[in-house]
Amino acid sequence: MRLTLSTDEIASLREKIDQRGTKGQARLKLCLEVTLYYDGGFQANGPAIVAFFERALPALGQKPRYWGIDGENRWKTVKGDVLELVRSWASGETAPRERYGLRLESGPTAQDVSDLSIRFYDDGRTPGFIRLLLPLERLDGFPELARELAEPFRFLSGHGGLSTNTAPDYPSSLRDYPVFALSRRFRGIDFGDPLSFSRFVRDGIKCVSWLTFVGDDLAARGGGRAALKRALGSEVAVVELAHGLLIQAGPAPSAGDVNRQDNVPLQHHVGRVLRDLRFPESSLRGYDGIGGTENTLEWLQRFDT
Repeated sequence: MRLTLSTDEIASLREKIDQRGTKGQARLKLCLEVTLYYDGGFQANGPAIVAFFERALPALGQKPRYWGIDGENRWKTVKGDVLELVRSWASGETAPRERYGLRLESGPTAQDVSDLSIRFYDDGRTPGFIRLLLPLERLDGFPELARELAEPFRFLSGHGGLSTNTAPDYPSSLRDYPVFALSRRFRGIDFGDPLSFSRFVRDGIKCVSWLTFVGDDLAARGGGRAALKRALGSEVAVVELAHGLLIQAGPAPSAGDVNRQDNVPLQHHVGRVLRDLRFPESSLRGYDGIGGTENTLEWLQRFDT
């Protein structure tokens, strides 16, 4: 079955979600995402990271325009070979780095976030993450792409579906900025910067999404793969990967617009099954990146019942 959102649906969602700055630059951008969290450091995961880039770069459909290295947000025009840079870091033949990070963006200027982006970051202390963002028009074949990207990884957890790309200095924690209201209205859209959540994911998953990845170490806490598959039942699709499970809650993602009573019952079902695998509230330590601390806690728990 071909997965699509209509042109009108995509335009309507973008009109409600996308946010621009005073000079017209894109500050919050609706997109499709795959985000994976992993542990063990960059070098131990180097082959999987290279494989991710080998698959993700062609999926962009164009050469990214800007890159920032090591999470410093010092943007430069992409002139070299991105894949060769990542391969050289992973080869072990170059001098070790204090941290490994790369963010590729494809907006009209370096100040625009985009829906054609690849990003990873690993400081060797907290778990690393790697992320691909694509436009909503690329929905068809997206679950298969997510599976291919995750297959080489010994991932802790991850998620995929409707999401947002947020500018590094966007004040998403403030209640009077749009993220607070958007997160309360669109329950099927993922918010929050993956870097901010990476320090929590050793203790469990962030929350479920349309696509939810559960690594084997975490699955063992729920009784193992077989026990989780039995608990999930036939309501959702479960794909076994080399190092965990990919759970798909329905044939297509939904924005979960509460104003339209757009329910997401299958994500609630997955959320109930995986509730004890989420990192505990005590791990969060006051993180407030989704409209403040109280709203962030509520948002993370939204599929628990």
